[in-house]
Amino acid sequence: MKKLLSVMLLTAIAVGMSFGQGSKEAASASSQPAAKTGKVQIQFWHSMGGKNGDLITQVCDAFNKTHDDVEVVPSYQGDYWTAASKAINAVSAGENPDLLQMGVDHVGVFGSEEGVLADLMPYMKKDGIDPNDFIDAFSWDFKQNGKMIAIPFGRSVPVMYVNMDIMREAGVEVPTTWDELRAACEKLKKVNDKGEVERYGLGLIRDTWYWYMTVAQAGGDLINKERTGLGCVDNGHAYKAWKFLQDMKNSQELFFAPANNGGTVVTQMFADGKCAMLWNSIGALVSTMASANFDCQVFFPPKGDVLSVPTGGNALVMLEGSRHKQEAWEFIDWLLTNPNGLLFFTQNSGYLPITKTMASSEQEQELWKKLPGRKTAYELLQYADDRGSRVPQGGQIMNELYTLIDATMYDNADVQQQVDIFAKSVKDIMAGK
Repeated sequence: MKKLLSVMLLTAIAVGMSFGQGSKEAASASSQPAAKTGKVQIQFWHSMGGKNGDLITQVCDAFNKTHDDVEVVPSYQGDYWTAASKAINAVSAGENPDLLQMGVDHVGVFGSEEGVLADLMPYMKKDGIDPNDFIDAFSWDFKQNGKMIAIPFGRSVPVMYVNMDIMREAGVEVPTTWDELRAACEKLKKVNDKGEVERYGLGLIRDTWYWYMTVAQAGGDLINKERTGLGCVDNGHAYKAWKFLQDMKNSQELFFAPANNGGTVVTQMFADGKCAMLWNSIGALVSTMASANFDCQVFFPPKGDVLSVPTGGNALVMLEGSRHKQEAWEFIDWLLTNPNGLLFFTQNSGYLPITKTMASSEQEQELWKKLPGRKTAYELLQYADDRGSRVPQGGQIMNELYTLIDATMYDNADVQQQVDIFAKSVKDIMAGK
């Protein structure tokens, strides 16, 4: 546990930078219901603030009202990084919660330590929960040596939001490849008489998610198969992907969001018609559609040599130190099988369905008719693959990648030079230095 705590503390400066924007929810704590006599209390630590935090409370309330002997107590613990660090300290002190929601990148870190996460497979087999029902793109790394150490909870993928009114006005087709994207952005860019850009082709949030995605689309894996360093340097995939983004930024075809509050800035620019296209999480679908006073549609991100996207979001784990495992599992089972559980949460939060059963449910099919962009994102899952980037050291690597991003996009530093610096840092991280 000391090793685990050290890793988490080293990555704590990446607060709010987990994949899929999940840890960027507003930090308003969910209320903790009072204890009820005679009920076994399940402590459920989560990282959902704002609207999603309210949804967590509603889900727990729905469970509690229908179970006489078990009460789930939801407790907001901060973003993924903060909650994970708190959980490690609690486990070390023997006072851990029963259930913990964590960023998907943290599952591998916790799972690498023996005796921290409980194996859910025996409970699933006993109650007839088929592990193959989980969407593979969301669960492949949770299945380890016949064990199931986590279940997907709120999961997402990046998509491209498009202002179709602007596209029609400019006579531009929605791009499906990088070459088409560059050509479209050249036509969509609008500059006034003062030389100021009034409209960009594409808006991009400062997030490592999209840099992982472009490396994969260039045909490479971020991490090599030996798990000793980067797998995208010698073959030129990293340079190709990140130079592509830098060139678009320098030509003012792409607006790259500022480091602080950048997500809000660029999404507002899209809503105001100052960016014709936007790469963002499908989790932002409802808010994006609500703020658009134009024909807003969702498409696959344009591909490079291949079409590939990462996944993001969070998972739910049961801690081995829980004193109420059976009752905690009762809640998990209910989440998976009751329409007021994860189906309700995913549909109202914007996250995607996490099982095939949920995806084929009448409720989800009806929602796809109202929000076809949600169906588009689900279809995109066939191209989702994190195997080339998901490693326990992901948090540390993420920090180093932000250094590269900031240098190349804000300071216009040489891409190859920054890639080489990044490669050395990753090699040292993978070697435990």
